[in-house]
Amino acid sequence: GVLLFFSGGANNPLVTLYLLPLVYAALTLPRRQAWMLAVLAVADYTFLMDFFLPLPGSHSDPALAFRLHTVGMWATFCGAAVLMVGLIGRMTRELHARDIALRDFREKQLRDEKWVAMGTLAASAAHELGTPLSTLAVLIGEWQHQAADQPDLADDLALMHAQVSACKAALNRLANE
Repeated sequence: GVLLFFSGGANNPLVTLYLLPLVYAALTLPRRQAWMLAVLAVADYTFLMDFFLPLPGSHSDPALAFRLHTVGMWATFCGAAVLMVGLIGRMTRELHARDIALRDFREKQLRDEKWVAMGTLAASAAHELGTPLSTLAVLIGEWQHQAADQPDLADDLALMHAQVSACKAALNRLANE
């Protein structure tokens, strides 16, 4: 605002550069602060419409003044276009990178939740199967004492006991992992 005051005020074509900080503010600041900056810029622009020091030589040669104004508007437009495309392009790339990181995080979280669910299911299955297997082991033990004089039945009961023990060992490994 001070520089514009000493260089033609609102007649200076560089006054449109006031828009660049507002674009940046709108993209990065909270809404309320961006609006406060917009009000401040409009107030300053309004002030510069009536209070300013004219550019040197602008009153003596109107054609030169108009040509300077036109060239200044062109330069301001070019600078604003480059800065806005650069700024918005950079912010777009950052948003895209953030979206990719967020997607990857969600996928990892879903995989982790799946593993936790599988672990919970395995622990639940191990618990539910452990009780019947223990009951079978006790019954087989009792039958082995009763079938001591029957070798064929004793062999079958020993095989059953070995199989139940193998199942219990597998469940214990599953529950501990």
